[in-house]
This record gives sequence, structure tokens and C-alpha cells, in this order.
Amino acid sequence: MPNNKKHHYIPRFYLKKFSVDKKSICLYNLPKELKVVGANLKNQCYKNYFYGKDLKTETALSGIEGEVSQLYKEIEKHCTLPPPFSDQHILLIISILVQHGRTKYNADAMDDMHNKMFQHVFKEKMEAEIEGLNLNDYIVGIQNIAQYSIGIFIQYYPLLLDLGYKLILNNTKVDFMTSDNPVVMFNQLLSFRKLGSNTGLSSKGLQIFFPLSPDKLIIIYDSSIYRVGGERKTVFEITNERDVYNLNALQACSCYENIYFSNDDHDITSLHRKVRPFLRQNMSQMGVFPEYDHGKRKSEIIINYREDICFYPNLSFLSIRKSARKWCSYFQKQASQPALVMRNKSLHDDAKEFADKVKENEYDVSEFVKFLAEKYEWDKQTNDISTSLPTI
Repeated sequence: MPNNKKHHYIPRFYLKKFSVDKKSICLYNLPKELKVVGANLKNQCYKNYFYGKDLKTETALSGIEGEVSQLYKEIEKHCTLPPPFSDQHILLIISILVQHGRTKYNADAMDDMHNKMFQHVFKEKMEAEIEGLNLNDYIVGIQNIAQYSIGIFIQYYPLLLDLGYKLILNNTKVDFMTSDNPVVMFNQLLSFRKLGSNTGLSSKGLQIFFPLSPDKLIIIYDSSIYRVGGERKTVFEITNERDVYNLNALQACSCYENIYFSNDDHDITSLHRKVRPFLRQNMSQMGVFPEYDHGKRKSEIIINYREDICFYPNLSFLSIRKSARKWCSYFQKQASQPALVMRNKSLHDDAKEFADKVKENEYDVSEFVKFLAEKYEWDKQTNDISTSLPTI
């Protein structure tokens, strides 16, 4: 087997953090309801040539992983997170988005969305024109979908720079778990909305949970909506095992097939029973709304979106602000609501402008802070961009 054939969509350096001996790991396979103790770590979360046979993406990811691994080590060693808008902060955001975009679940979900759209739009016409064709026998996807997905998420990392972020230290006897889809996108604020996804990068109320190790977890969140831990604390401890249990339940709801953990003490079957009613039934959903002209169909609006997690954990360290609850109560009463409830339109517009300038080679993809500094005439020597960053 060629050395570069095995493409891991969860890096081994990351899974090692949930391994006692750095060679094996405990897992629970949800579809088979099977617990495995001491599974070979090298054989987890990979697919042959997942990022393409030209190996360019695989090579680039390997290079990034070295920097990311060092960053995670520093965070764990010093129990602190990098300062806002620093190079390390940007690397942290990019690393989490790349991890979100590179998984098999995310690739398959994007293919599922594309296939549903294609089937709906072209099935009738193609089957009428091609004798014997049954389009249901085929899955119409995007070539090198993992590369495409990673590219999208890297490009739009600036959309997360207005979010708060904190490091949670687990001071209980129960370890954090991870999974084969470890970056959990969530939104408690807009959980009442049943049509469409509320976990887009620009969404108001966005929350991101990412376990860094059995005793550390990073939370990224809309700080105008939520209180997380002490207001001025960037690092805080949790001592309530119920919090850890609920965070692990989120991982179980997010995972594709396997949950991973460092030891076999977890009552994993009870966790599975708890989350079973909340597991996603579909990767994506599609809503079709026909428009008519004098009784004849003229056109239709199609909404295609990934299915959000519907498990709502009760976390003692997280609450929705009074002002956000008041806004939510008012918003729910509106007869017409936008498909996307945007958190920060100014930042969204800036990110879009920046993406265009990256395509025109005016900036490197990592230079969003430089772009903002030049656009808003911010003096980088003051090391404070907060007064210049577009606000809600």
C-alpha cells in the first residue's frame, strides 16, 4: 500500500489525546451498538485517497497539522487560549473549521444535499430522455468533495472572529469524549426554528463545542447572546458531572459512526439510550415551495440545508442573556422570518469582500486582520482591533 494512500479525516495526533497508551483507543460504534476496547488507533477515521490521488490536499493538511498540534500542546500546557485577533487565535479558528470541513460526515452531507437537489431538478427530464434510466440508482455528488468542503470553511473563517471563546477545564471524574465528527455546531437561541439550519457561520446565537482532550474543551459562542462561565474569565473549571455528561451527549449526537474515549469506565450504552431519540435521521433536508402563475406552476423555491442537532443540553455554566430572551420572544411572533438570522452583517460583508480580494491575489487567506486594519485604518502597533471590528 502506498504510504500516502490512507487519508485520515481525524488526525492521529488529535485522537492520541484520547488514548492512554497512544497506540489504541476505546470506541463505541453507534450503528452496531458495539463497544471496542483497545482499537488500533492507526485504523480510525480514514478513507483511501479521501483528499484526492494528487495528494496536494493531504500534503497541505499534514503541514498544517504540525502547527496545530503545537498550538494545542501550548493551550494544554499553559491552560490558556491565545489573545483575540492574534496569529494564534486565527490559527485556532482555522484549525477548528478545517477539522469541521474535513470529516467524512461533512463530505457525505454535502454530497447528500447536492444529490437531493439534482434529483429533484433533473430526474423527470433525464428519465424521459434516456430510456431505461432510473436516477435513483445513482448518487450525484461533487468530485473531490472533501477538498471543496475544506476550501469553503478556510475561506470564511473571518465570520467567526467576532465570537467569544473560552477554555473549559474538566475537574470531574468523568472524561470528555470525542467522535469522528468532533466539532459540534449548535444554536440554543434559535432551537424553536424547525425549517432550515441555524448553525451557519454567520448565524445569530451560534455555539461551537470542540473537545481538546479528556479534561479540556473549547467553546466558541455568540457572546451577545450567551453568558459562559464568569464574564471576565477566559478559562474556567466545571465540577458538575452532569455538564460533562451533556457535552458528551452532544458528541454522540454529532458523530457519524464512532464515539471515542480514553478508558472503558464510561457507561456508554446509557449515553446511547439517552441520545437515541435525538440522533439525526437525515444528513440534509430539502424544502420545496412552488410559486404559481394563474394556476400553473411557474417556478419554485428550494431550500436545501443540513439537519441540525436537536438535543438541547442543560449546562450549568451557560445561560441565555435576558436581552436575548426578550429579542427571541419578539422574533418568534413575527409572521415572516428570514432564512438566515444574521449575527453581524457588517462582518459578513467584510468577509465577503475579503474573500473576493483573496481570489484577486490582493491578500493571502490568513490576512483578514491586515485587511481590516487597512480598511478601517487601524494601527496594528496598538495591538487592539476591538474598536475597529464591525459590531452588531
